[in-house]
Amino acid sequence: IIIVDNRIPFLARFHQGLHAGSVDFIGDVARISGILVFSEPRVDGVVLQSARDLVEISLGSDDGLKPGHKLDVFRRQSYVGQIVIVRTEPNKAVAKIVREQRIGPDQIESIRVRVYQAAADVLGPVTEPRTVHQSKFSMGFVLALIAARGRAGVTEFNDAALRDPMLADLRRRVEMIVDPEIDRAYPDRWSSVVEVATKEGEQLVARIDVPKGDPENPLSRDELEAKAMGLAAYRKAATRAEMQALIDLCWNLEEIPAIGFLLPPAFATALHPGH
Repeated sequence: IIIVDNRIPFLARFHQGLHAGSVDFIGDVARISGILVFSEPRVDGVVLQSARDLVEISLGSDDGLKPGHKLDVFRRQSYVGQIVIVRTEPNKAVAKIVREQRIGPDQIESIRVRVYQAAADVLGPVTEPRTVHQSKFSMGFVLALIAARGRAGVTEFNDAALRDPMLADLRRRVEMIVDPEIDRAYPDRWSSVVEVATKEGEQLVARIDVPKGDPENPLSRDELEAKAMGLAAYRKAATRAEMQALIDLCWNLEEIPAIGFLLPPAFATALHPGH
């Protein structure tokens, strides 16, 4: 396992490049290093340099690395992708960044998710959801939605999805198990591992140690705005223009002398008695 220290600018760009679909390293990367941890056996190393889709690391054949070995890459504690070793020397190796693989639901043979006990207690019992509400607490249904639709937001949980035979078939191929290592780390870490077996025999694995939205892995401003817009639209609570005006106010609260006008009258009166 490779753990990448988010405090180093090079590694932050590395993370962003993985998600953007291209990696363009800027600056004198030979002078920028990151923390690497290799799990069996455990050794420390640094990123030496990079070029496009390749990185050089200070772990080599003397550390047990061989061409074809895959290493999981983490940004802080968040899983961001894999690199695969293409060439080794005794004290260093060159690895290629593995691009995200997009597979359709028809390509999936099975899905196994490894979680901590508390997650299994909440999301495990509902294997055959009968209502939309139940489907939100079914790990099989949630993963089927993500595999088929690419997301599992409030609008994806609906009666049509609940009756979709393709989603029903896919959710029955999801297995959730309690992983002892992950369970021991809870509640300090809310980790999970998803293992996908394709019908062609390929095994795909992804791990998350800090869920999106946690303080250590917060939503970006764009993501926060998109979520607020989506929730307001779902509940028909405000128009897009009204939400945009509110969002603009929120991002500039330090420039507003009083916020009572944003609150219901009763709260505004309590905050500003006599006004």
